[in-house]
Amino acid sequence: MNFIQQHLIFILLITIILALVVFLLIGMAMSKTLITSRYSIDIDALDPQLDGLRIAHLSDLHGNDHVPVFDVLDQEHVDLILCSGDIYDGVKRVEETTQFIQKVLQYAPVYFVSGNHEYYAKNWSQTKQNLKAMGVHVLDNKREEFTLHQATLEICGIEDPDLDYNWTYLQRLEQFHKNLEVIPSQIFPRIFINHRADLFDELPENFADLVFSGHMHGGQCRLFNRGIFSPFNGDRRVLFPKYTRGIYQRDRMQMVVSCGLGDQMIVPRLFNPPELVLITLHAKVKADQCASKETSR
Repeated sequence: MNFIQQHLIFILLITIILALVVFLLIGMAMSKTLITSRYSIDIDALDPQLDGLRIAHLSDLHGNDHVPVFDVLDQEHVDLILCSGDIYDGVKRVEETTQFIQKVLQYAPVYFVSGNHEYYAKNWSQTKQNLKAMGVHVLDNKREEFTLHQATLEICGIEDPDLDYNWTYLQRLEQFHKNLEVIPSQIFPRIFINHRADLFDELPENFADLVFSGHMHGGQCRLFNRGIFSPFNGDRRVLFPKYTRGIYQRDRMQMVVSCGLGDQMIVPRLFNPPELVLITLHAKVKADQCASKETSR
């Protein structure tokens, strides 16, 4: 190999390395700015009085500071705020996170379920009582009714099944099913809040009309709109997990998955910006009537 060939190979290697560095820096930079995702969802049994109900979905803040959330909420009228776990990181910024939730309460009623990180500080029981005293609806394996315009939704949620950091996936799955058994039978159109989007397929058939979940961090790194890997789950980590971001459907049951607002993983988020999700609910009957009017024109 002569000098010119060696020189060309050296330049090629340097170019590849620089391109990779630029690629990573762009991916990290794109993952710093909050995005707002908006979806409209039809619910079969939703009372027409609740048509247009607006929900903000917050997940996986991990104790991070996210002032832009309030910039969005200042501009958007929401009727409900749902927190699907890991709002607290467990080991840092507990007081600051409580203050964040207290400020969120100024915008709409807040319904909250725990994620695995809520447990890690070993003082979740006290923090949970503090949230309840503030007026947060903490859904620890229970169901509540939300009434607006004399129409009712039921909102239920379960505690995260990660009661022990050293549990295996199967132990957590067993606890997940035990938590579900406590939830009463459905009476009204049901919203179900559950931290772990990856357990959507474990829910009983048509268990709820609409599920709100997080935990997956959008797959942490996203390429071609696919999440790359899931958070570590007891004794496994899944590559290219099935549920990472957006709307999914199983029979008549739909699920909204948030990429989350914060981060705490060693691998940084890449091409995966923090996300605030805004949902507008529509009564299926009303949606069908509108469609019929369009067809008849």
